[in-house]
Amino acid sequence: AVFVWQVVAAEPLVVRSRSVSSSVALREKQPGSIVRGWETGTGWIGLVDEPGYLEIEVDGQHVLKKAEAPLVLASSLPTAAGDDPGASGTAEATPGTADELEAAAGAGADANEKGETETPAAPPEF
Repeated sequence: AVFVWQVVAAEPLVVRSRSVSSSVALREKQPGSIVRGWETGTGWIGLVDEPGYLEIEVDGQHVLKKAEAPLVLASSLPTAAGDDPGASGTAEATPGTADELEAAAGAGADANEKGETETPAAPPEF
């Protein structure tokens, strides 16, 4: 499952090309940054919206914090009976931090076949 993660380290985290600490450094994620990723099962997450991997722990300390629930896109939620049939069927996102909104905007950058974008139902809770 894809989760939303927040960088909780005091220092920037290095995004690596592979899930190995000796692999090529691609860029850094600043403390407080929000990313979407899936757990590899080896102590890393694979990033969904950009190439690369981030370590979950460094020197025994958690440097990424996972949201309490997987990311649910509003377009995948059922609509209530009696909704306006002309409505898009998507809930509006609740505003969050600038980083959360930027992450959500990045998630919607890949439009679906109809040219629509998907937005998170609400910001995740950490």
